[in-house]
Amino acid sequence: MKQWISFILVLALATTACFGVSAEVMLSETAGLVGDLDRDRFVAASDALSVLKYVVGKESFDQQKMLCGDVNASGKIDASDALEILRYVVGKTDSFAAGTIKDSYALSDYEYVDPLATYEAYENSDFDYNTSLSVNGAYANDTTADCSFVMDNTGLSAETIYQVNISSIGNKSFYFCYDERRLLFSLQGLLNRDFGRDADHTSVIYVIDNTDGSAALSDYAWLDYMQREGSVFNDYAVVNIHTWEDFLATFEAQIKQCGMILWDGNVPATANVAATVCGLDGYLPVLAESPLHDQLTEKGIEEKQTLVGLFQNGKKGEKIADTSVISSGSAKNDAYRWALEKYFDRCSANYLAYILDGAVTINGYRAYENHPSAMLYNASKNCLSNHDYLIARRCFFFDLSPNVEEICDDIAQQEIVTYDCPLCGNSDVYALDDLLGIDDPVCVACGETFVIDWGLVSDQNLIGSMAPIGTDQETMLMIYDARYGRANGAMGQLMGFPPWWVKYTDFQYRETDAPQGTKQPTWIEWLFCELISCYNLAKEADAEGPSSMTNGSVYYKYVPMLETYENNFEEYDPGITYND
Repeated sequence: MKQWISFILVLALATTACFGVSAEVMLSETAGLVGDLDRDRFVAASDALSVLKYVVGKESFDQQKMLCGDVNASGKIDASDALEILRYVVGKTDSFAAGTIKDSYALSDYEYVDPLATYEAYENSDFDYNTSLSVNGAYANDTTADCSFVMDNTGLSAETIYQVNISSIGNKSFYFCYDERRLLFSLQGLLNRDFGRDADHTSVIYVIDNTDGSAALSDYAWLDYMQREGSVFNDYAVVNIHTWEDFLATFEAQIKQCGMILWDGNVPATANVAATVCGLDGYLPVLAESPLHDQLTEKGIEEKQTLVGLFQNGKKGEKIADTSVISSGSAKNDAYRWALEKYFDRCSANYLAYILDGAVTINGYRAYENHPSAMLYNASKNCLSNHDYLIARRCFFFDLSPNVEEICDDIAQQEIVTYDCPLCGNSDVYALDDLLGIDDPVCVACGETFVIDWGLVSDQNLIGSMAPIGTDQETMLMIYDARYGRANGAMGQLMGFPPWWVKYTDFQYRETDAPQGTKQPTWIEWLFCELISCYNLAKEADAEGPSSMTNGSVYYKYVPMLETYENNFEEYDPGITYND
């Protein structure tokens, strides 16, 4: 066997060397995406080499690669699959036995395949509601994503709606229960995603957002609507969750199954990275060293992953921890670039989540020192209640500025001065804006004050940056481009909107707030729309007022009772005539 694999390995390397780029052969319509393990729309000798690495244990495959690599449809991946790929590359065959993998973005060269038509239905589902009218993939697996995590509903009652009132949670004012909210909405997305999978998954979490009177009325109204006769939740029991302890006790088994992923309060972008991981592996995002972290630890909830300290010490030009990605010099951007390499290929290629990171949920976070309303004003408008739907859809989460012209909320993206103390020779780094405002700089090594020789600074070109202004947009476009590539250019859906009421714009809620940018919100919005349009992304916006789209993971499970609806109003003729 080893000799056989060695022979194919030599053949693969020889093919790569001989053909180089020309060895890449565009897949035929018959072959689809089978054999294309690196998802570049070509089958090449490098794909065969990837299969061989998997066979000898040098490379691990996710669900998509397993589907792509089994070209002979044997149900397993072995050296014969690599040989078949090589035969395709050198023109000995023009198709594979496996045919076209069932993929939401399986595109031929000429025809777009509707993603909604190719979702993979839940296997062995005996859910008794007619889901055939569902056209949004709510009762199916998104085959562009890793759907391996399934919630265990042990201990929950069947055909039951667990209703949680936001005002009941937490041990402090419900306006500021950020950590509890994040966990609640994350668990809601995981549990509700599997609703209707089978007879063991017929319970949901439904939230009443009492922090906003109109929102609460809306939540009650829609729940009543969905419980009408003939509707999805007709005759479902409603169990009210009255306290946070009640919530933890009710879903104890589910929370233990999920465990925690800890995000780093010093790098708020890790809150979004944790949300991405949650949608794939089920780990619930929890702020490290928070009271909630302590509470869950005391209850025996396992810490399954931590993001703490992974990005704080990133240096521009060096590799980010445990990846081949070169650090941008910005911890904020490094976190997303790390997630892009580690998790993006497992996320949905249909959706992206542009949503606030964890900064506005950390009291006194330094980026908002001059913008105190960011905490107060954003208390009920931090977009956390959108997380349930975004996690249910297995989205990749991010929060980046589209503007390349000015510093955003990232302290690394600013001009800095590297300067040697003339008294002791110690080299130190200062933020240029801070240094300009200091009359007598103090050396951190010798403690003596000294005078900056600005002529020397200018002559020696010591003004630089940890990360260039505009690094946010660079990372943002990397994400857009990655999704575009995985989707083979097909349209996708970006859910979210620039958080203009908190960052990236000149908006001031109060006169005491320092603007977080110089551009008007509309300028940022238009730029954002221009960029996503270039990558075939349709926008489903949610912004301030109220940024509180609760229960999306419930609503998308709703199935219309009728195939069509007729307008029963009499035709209205206002007497207006129009030019031809």
